[in-house]
Amino acid sequence: MWVGAALLFVLTSVTEQVEPAFETAIRDRLALIRFPWYYGTGAVLLTVGIVTGAAISRGRRTILIATLVLLAAASAMAADYALVYRPLRASLTPPGAARDAEFQRLHEWSERLNAGGFLLSAVAAVMLCATGGRGRSGFGEGD
Repeated sequence: MWVGAALLFVLTSVTEQVEPAFETAIRDRLALIRFPWYYGTGAVLLTVGIVTGAAISRGRRTILIATLVLLAAASAMAADYALVYRPLRASLTPPGAARDAEFQRLHEWSERLNAGGFLLSAVAAVMLCATGGRGRSGFGEGD
């Protein structure tokens, strides 16, 4: 579920950021409104996935590995929120202010961490779908 939600968020956010009808102050306000929801939704859905995976992974190697991959995705999101997003958010206040080199550096790190977390989440989703609900992936014995 998180992969679809994250993809929708990114597509709508990028569309807003490149929309020429929106002034910089409006774009900044939209980012300040949306991103807390992004991190909150991601935290909840990844936590549900991790807890569920941990609860049902006994004897199911593929599910255990997928759960650990989700844990890595959640760690990337937590690092992004704590170390990158919070200072980035401060640089958007007040909305419309000039963006300096530090903003650009933080934004690039946020993009990298979010892309990594998204890819990890997508890998975990594929692994879990490959189990076919049986707890076995077909990748080998003991999955």
